Amino acid sequence: MGDVFLATDTRLGKAVALKLLKESLAIGVDAELRARFERECAICAALKSVHIVQVSDYGVAEGYPFYVMEYLQGQTLGQRLARETKLSVEQSCHIITQVCAGLHVAHGGVTMWNRETNRSDRIKVVHRDLKPDNIFLTPTALGEFVKIIDFGIAKIHSLQAEHTSASGLFLGTYHYASPEQSDGGRVDERSDIYSLGVILYEMLTGIDPFGLDFRNNRITNNAWLAAHALKPARPLRSHPSGTTISPQLEAIVLRCLKKSPADRFASVNDLRLALQTAIAQPPHAPATTDATAEATVVRQWAESVAEGIPAATTTLPINPAPRSGGWRRRQPWGVMAAVLVGAGAIGVYTLPPVASLRAPRSPWGQHQPGTDSHPLCVRIGERGGSESGWTNRQ
Repeated sequence: MGDVFLATDTRLGKAVALKLLKESLAIGVDAELRARFERECAICAALKSVHIVQVSDYGVAEGYPFYVMEYLQGQTLGQRLARETKLSVEQSCHIITQVCAGLHVAHGGVTMWNRETNRSDRIKVVHRDLKPDNIFLTPTALGEFVKIIDFGIAKIHSLQAEHTSASGLFLGTYHYASPEQSDGGRVDERSDIYSLGVILYEMLTGIDPFGLDFRNNRITNNAWLAAHALKPARPLRSHPSGTTISPQLEAIVLRCLKKSPADRFASVNDLRLALQTAIAQPPHAPATTDATAEATVVRQWAESVAEGIPAATTTLPINPAPRSGGWRRRQPWGVMAAVLVGAGAIGVYTLPPVASLRAPRSPWGQHQPGTDSHPLCVRIGERGGSESGWTNRQ
């Protein structure tokens, strides 16, 4: 969805992370889209939680929308799982409860002034694209501290879908998307809870709930969508590695993965409290949830394995057809170092030329080893790259 750069805020003299949304070029040349993009960024910036990365600035440069975030050092959960495959029960619950704390603030909403109605509105914010790559782990003396990143990015990218011919554009990540995200249903905080269920399942077992294999690129997107919509999740304790998972914790994860939002936890706070209770239980403690209901899940999963799930060859509805719209021509700045000064900007940032953004040459920008000529802005790591994620340039 774009490139992230390590930049220097020249007013405050501190490092920041700057993200260019290269795929959303239309936002930069359409006045209505730009206004809506800025509103979405303002909503994200209004989220105040220690577990949500802070957005400090946003704007458009050379037609490319950008936003500025606090600079983090550490790794994403995706990077950690790529190395360790799965985590312990304690580590998994420690991370997810912090994610729940951040989501609780977002789902509770932020107050924004509506210029059209001349009054304030309470806006609830749903992430829509929770996945291990969007959960950042910062090491501290007391353990890993969690930050949710790319908050609202799927909603921002939906602005472009309305003004292009990208019919059926899917907003989110197929591996972790809730059933309602694929069938055009109403998306609310319970959609984030479903995604958390998939993530927690992966953390505890090292695999996905449906036996498709996260790392198998030959699995089609339709297969993932069909599994989310139709296939029951395999009970966690049926895995060889599930002996350390208590029945209560298993019931919590399976409840998050219910196909109907009404059957999931009503809020992330309820999920957080349930996890805190579960980690205090021994592995073989009886589950406190409805045993009959969970037994039904196990039976349905066994039946689906025996009978097989319908082949995922049918194209599922994703999004309604976008409205038609056009782009207005805009002359590029055509400068080697663009200065970004957005409305209410807190700082000035220097970018590489646009050509280098389309084809980055190296993670270290134009810096040559053995010299002191560091650029103000360099490209930083993605999943599968450096262990430290958004790395320093030392």
